[in-house]
Amino acid sequence: MKKIFSVLLVLLLAFGLIACSSGSGGGGNEDDNLKVGSLIVEEGAVSFSSDLGVTESDLDLSTAKVKIANQFAGLNEEITGVTAGEQELTVSVVKDGIEYYGTKTVTIEENEIITIKELMIDQSREYSPTGNTDVPAGHLRVHYQRNNDEYGAYTLWIWKDTTWSSDSDWPNGLDFAGRDEFGVYYDIPLKDGAQTIGFVPVDKEIGDPSKDGDDHIFNFVEDYKNVYTFEGDNTVYISPNKEVASGILSGEVVSPTEIKLSFTDAEKISKADLILTDKDGNEITIESYSAMDSRAGTIVANLDVETEAPYKISYDGKTVQADTGAKYEDSLTAYQGDDLGATYNSDGSATLKLWSPDATAVEVDVYDKDDQSSKVASTALTKGDNGVWSVTLDDSNVGISDLDGYFYQYRVTVDGKENKALDPYAKSMAEFKINTDATNRGSVDAVGKAAIIDPSSIGPNLDFANVSGYETREDAIIWEMHVRDFTSQPGLGLSNQFGTYEAFTEKLEYIKELGVTHIQLLPVMSYYFGDERKVDELEGQYSAKDNNYNWGYDPHSYFAPEGMYSKSPKDPKARVNELKTLIKAIHDQGMAVTLDVVYNHMAGTDILNRIHPDYYFRGTNGSGVGNDTASTHEMMRKLIVDSLVYWTEEYKVDGYRFDLMGLIDTQTIAEAYNKVSNINPDTLFIGEGWRMYTGPSGTQGADQDWMNKTNDVAVFSDEMRNKIKSGFGQSEGDPRFITGGEMSIATIFDNIKAQPGNTPADDPGDMVQYIAAHDNLTLHDVIAKAMKLDPSTASDEERIQKRIRLGNTMILTSQGIAFLHGGQEYGRTKEWKASGSPEGEDTYVDTTGDYYIHNSYDSSDAINMFDWDAVTNSGVQKKTMEYTKGLIALRKSTDAFTLETKAAVDSNVELVYPGEYVKDNIIAYKTQSAGNAYYVFINADTIEQDFSVAADLTAGTVLVDDDEAGVSAVTTVSGVEVNTDIVTLAPLTATVIKITQ
Repeated sequence: MKKIFSVLLVLLLAFGLIACSSGSGGGGNEDDNLKVGSLIVEEGAVSFSSDLGVTESDLDLSTAKVKIANQFAGLNEEITGVTAGEQELTVSVVKDGIEYYGTKTVTIEENEIITIKELMIDQSREYSPTGNTDVPAGHLRVHYQRNNDEYGAYTLWIWKDTTWSSDSDWPNGLDFAGRDEFGVYYDIPLKDGAQTIGFVPVDKEIGDPSKDGDDHIFNFVEDYKNVYTFEGDNTVYISPNKEVASGILSGEVVSPTEIKLSFTDAEKISKADLILTDKDGNEITIESYSAMDSRAGTIVANLDVETEAPYKISYDGKTVQADTGAKYEDSLTAYQGDDLGATYNSDGSATLKLWSPDATAVEVDVYDKDDQSSKVASTALTKGDNGVWSVTLDDSNVGISDLDGYFYQYRVTVDGKENKALDPYAKSMAEFKINTDATNRGSVDAVGKAAIIDPSSIGPNLDFANVSGYETREDAIIWEMHVRDFTSQPGLGLSNQFGTYEAFTEKLEYIKELGVTHIQLLPVMSYYFGDERKVDELEGQYSAKDNNYNWGYDPHSYFAPEGMYSKSPKDPKARVNELKTLIKAIHDQGMAVTLDVVYNHMAGTDILNRIHPDYYFRGTNGSGVGNDTASTHEMMRKLIVDSLVYWTEEYKVDGYRFDLMGLIDTQTIAEAYNKVSNINPDTLFIGEGWRMYTGPSGTQGADQDWMNKTNDVAVFSDEMRNKIKSGFGQSEGDPRFITGGEMSIATIFDNIKAQPGNTPADDPGDMVQYIAAHDNLTLHDVIAKAMKLDPSTASDEERIQKRIRLGNTMILTSQGIAFLHGGQEYGRTKEWKASGSPEGEDTYVDTTGDYYIHNSYDSSDAINMFDWDAVTNSGVQKKTMEYTKGLIALRKSTDAFTLETKAAVDSNVELVYPGEYVKDNIIAYKTQSAGNAYYVFINADTIEQDFSVAADLTAGTVLVDDDEAGVSAVTTVSGVEVNTDIVTLAPLTATVIKITQ
């Protein structure tokens, strides 16, 4: 049976030509059989009994609460949707822990507004709302009130100072603990010393469309056990009468004359409001106070930090402590020079510079260029300004006249202990030998040795990419690939060793023919785990654990190329030359190179703590690996920015994808973009903007919430991913739009426009549109799991491939930046095809008994390799690849899918069918540019579907059908029938019809 939902019906409903029920403006439930009215209590109606001992002038009536039929409002505010008949009305106001209240029985008339002109407050009681006295120890109780008093499956998604963690993923938050007269309440478990809690209410069965507002942040956890929040209001109150906590939050000495303070409202504060004392309680004169923004301010005073710290600052009855931290240290020792690391000089000497302000001694050990285990010399460095240690190595101190190609390692004495350390600015490295399970750390060098080289003299001359048609970031079509995966399949007839930078160049023609604009390489900066002695050993067996394979998300050096992809890891110049050769080859093919970069954490804190302990890392675990980098500290920020500038200048990298970018502060990313874009105006910055920031108060993470403040950086759209094919964790494989789930058409369409509900995107280029990446199951495998299909059965594999084509069609006809996981174009799989079950934990098994590797970062080549047979042999995979190639060509042929502004999107992209107020797994939308309109129809249902359209499309050109896609008319249309006002699609079919206007 066909499902037909006429656009005409939607229009009639929208213009009120057909009667329909709707919710009332103030919130109560309302339907055709319920008789309701409204009520207003005028402010002048309230009087006070003389027995109470208070008068109106003693109380703040602006905080008065009006309650009737379980609804709340203030004075002079209309409460609508109140059930007709007798109702008890209560008006109350709280002061100094006492609630003063009065009640009155009123009669609500149907469709009438009752105005209350007289009500006496004549009673009082100790103020203790329901639930306040039984809050469990170590918890904060959040009271939540919805207008209609219906809470469904509303949970609280929580972060910051809580011990709670989700059993799966968004939106499965903390369930409410109970109900009271206010609404429902949630008991949040707190960390020791908790100060701040962030939360947002969301219905876990609905997800993003049900999210109630933006982030709710409460900074006074130590002072309150109960807080209150209302539907549609992001403010967190300390009483149901909407009282707001205010005051000082924190302080930090940031220079010898400045203390930075955080407040709930810094702009309302003056110097006279603040008291500054030293550690002994002696008051210190504040010379000035100035607000930096609404949350932060700075006091200036004559400080003697050595004898006076820590300081105390008091405001409005609350005192916080301010001590020195990284900012203070930065004010004294941050180094602005551009010469850290090793500089190879024209006379053969080498100048080394290392920033280590707390070190009492730094020495360097020099190792033979032909035998990295053989130490040939040692010498001391001298400490200079800003904690920079330096030495020039030459024949006089190390007995070597030409240092080119030699290796070195520091010995840094700090806190009375000598540590071996890798130079953070190492431009290349010696062969590194730590295996992926780290079992050999005790028998090999576990620190790493830097190489003295002149990178500018190595490899081909480079320039930035010249990509045809790439004019704005919306034009980017990014294709992600791991260097080793691309050429690890046996039998490719390669001239170079498989899995290397140079082998990659041999297969570039395929990517060029595919048509993408940018190749995104998984991390190629030196990572920690992987034995470079075994790069030529193919792991052809099926294995999901403890393999000599790595994705590279365990950074070791931010300047040196990874040796696992070099044919000569022992030669520090080879990896530089080979990576430059790959980048040049990509540029020569008319494509750009973006690097996946991991600045939010490192393989371990000891990498940098050996040089300067407890500075480079926050000590927080937002990344999940326990060592979030402290990007707000000047020298960590400098390390990140210098690294990006180096890769841009030296390797002519065209853009960057930031892993867990939400952990890095906005100032660092913005500064990096400004410097990099000054070198390459066409640079592309994208990142994972998940909200996980663990930085200090007064700073912001470069996450999704930043998108309305920058048009230089884009974030991945997890809402697009989650709604089209499902999310990650326990929800991965749940029914979604292309996997059998009917979804909100409004949500799907908003995402097609690059306007997701969970990100304040004010430009289509803010959003990276994707449904698959290296993380989690491949698109093929998540479809197989969700639909319980067996890929070994031809008919099942055909159905999987059809759904892949639907997903790829939606991505490549959406606004924003398009992103494809390498192999998504043909249905890349990481299915376990050996006997038995995988030994790793990152696996899924479906009801057919098939295993799929979820995150294959530690799996063998057999699982990870790109399947060249799939794209060269005739078959359903190649058909899907050719189909995707055609979609890419279509996207590049017009500006209709890459509009440059939100205004242009809103003016030129419209929903055609079936209407936004429904759930379905079919959709039609139209986009237009330069006199051409493109109608996109998607039928993700398993039955034939009719789409009602207002336009006659019979004269249009079908560019996409069931099995073909491109820029030319499909010669033999299949799966699509176009009539005057109906377009009919076969099951699991998409079409694009072009109309020349």
